[in-house]
Amino acid sequence: DIKWVRVLDIEWVRVPDIEWVRMLDIEWVRVLDIEWVRVLDIEWVRVPDIEWVRVPDIEWVRVPDIEWVRVLDIEWVRVLDIEWVRVLDIEWVRVPDIEWVRRVLDIEWVRRVLDIEWVRVPDIEWVRRVLDIEWVRVPDIEWVRVLDIEWVRMLDIEWVRVLD
Repeated sequence: DIKWVRVLDIEWVRVPDIEWVRMLDIEWVRVLDIEWVRVLDIEWVRVPDIEWVRVPDIEWVRVPDIEWVRVLDIEWVRVLDIEWVRVLDIEWVRVPDIEWVRRVLDIEWVRRVLDIEWVRVPDIEWVRRVLDIEWVRVPDIEWVRVLDIEWVRMLDIEWVRVLD
C-alpha cells in the first residue's frame, strides 16, 4: 500500500492504476496496469489509488476515477468522466455527452448537429465533437481528445492519455 513518494531528483516511481502524463521535465506516469512515473523536479506522487503528481509550475495530475492536469497557465483537463478543459483565457469544454463549450471572452458556436458540436473561439481553433471523439485545439496547446481515448498536448508538455 504505497502512500506518498517524495521525489526530487528521483528517477522513477511505479504506480498502480493510472494512465500517463508527460510534461515538461517530468517523464510520465503510466497507470492502469501500473507503470511508473519518472520525475525530476517534481514534488510527489501518490500511488495507491493514485492521487496526484505535483511538479514545478504544474499543479497536479489526479488519475483514478478523475483525471486532472493542471499545467502552467492552463487550468486542467479532467478525463475519465471527462469534465472539462480550462486553458488560458478559455473557460472549459465539457465532453462526456458533450454539454457545452464555454469561452470567457468571445465564444462562437459554429454549428450543432445531432451529436456533433463545433465551437470556434478567437485564438483557439475549435472543439469538435463527433460521436465519442472530442478535440479541443487551442493556441500553443495541441488538443484534447476524450472519451475512449484522451490526449492532451500542450506547450512543451507532451500529453495525457486516459482510458485505453
